[in-house]
Amino acid sequence: MLYKFRYSVYITLIVAVYIAVCIVLIGYSPTTVAMSAVTLVLAWSGSAARRLLLCFSPMIVFAILYDFMRVYPNYMVAPIDIEGLYNCEKDLFGIAVGDGNMLTPSEYFDAHHNVVLDLISGICYLLWVPLPLAYAFRLYFTCRYELCLKFLLAFLFVNIVGFTGYYIHPAAPPWYIIQYGTEPILSTPGNVAGLARFDQLVGVPIFHSIYVNNSNMYHYLTGLPNSGGYINEIRKVCEVKGLLRNRNHLDVSKDRFSQRCQIVPLVRKTLKCPDCGTEILLSSTGRARYVQGLPN
Repeated sequence: MLYKFRYSVYITLIVAVYIAVCIVLIGYSPTTVAMSAVTLVLAWSGSAARRLLLCFSPMIVFAILYDFMRVYPNYMVAPIDIEGLYNCEKDLFGIAVGDGNMLTPSEYFDAHHNVVLDLISGICYLLWVPLPLAYAFRLYFTCRYELCLKFLLAFLFVNIVGFTGYYIHPAAPPWYIIQYGTEPILSTPGNVAGLARFDQLVGVPIFHSIYVNNSNMYHYLTGLPNSGGYINEIRKVCEVKGLLRNRNHLDVSKDRFSQRCQIVPLVRKTLKCPDCGTEILLSSTGRARYVQGLPN
């Protein structure tokens, strides 16, 4: 009980330090307060809530890292690649138009867009965080806690790799040259670009609310909405390795259900009732498994 209390106290201290650092470095934010409040509620709401907090802690770390990129922007680490990457994209994927000019795919589809494709693209783009979260909740509520934690750690790892790419090679997004040219403007505000058409179709400023306070503008080279494919590949590798282990283990018993039922915790202690002589064997989990010596 004392250990659980200390665990909650430690989380409270960490949250207090986080709020203080946020106020000093990046300013007050309702998102910061909301995330801190949810963390504190889970930390003090019992063991089940703390388990939920532990499993989804990689998502909290992801949100903190993304927000803290405001403190030291990537254009302060390396020069911004604007024209070089634009010309490279035009050379590799350029689309010839009627007047003989070459356009990048973003320029071409900005001039030739389709309502159906805008809707499909917006939905796919929007799901790059909710979809992994939904899958993680599915794992959690089917009692696969360890797999849930590993999956979200993989999500965090892929995003850290993407954040690192932000700082190694800052790159302007396609819409930047269309609106601002090739000169870097460090005070460039967030921009939804072509995603504004999706907001107009659904009648809700979803992407505007997300990107108006974008913490990093020059991150085109390692766009994280594409990271789902990498997580999927990591999951496939883990599944293949797990299946190989399972096949070797199932040589003795091919029935998975019976195999699971054969796993019985080791008995560690025997308790005997002084009045009736009943003996209760306790497993390593502390639960009574079976009873011997029942009174007559």
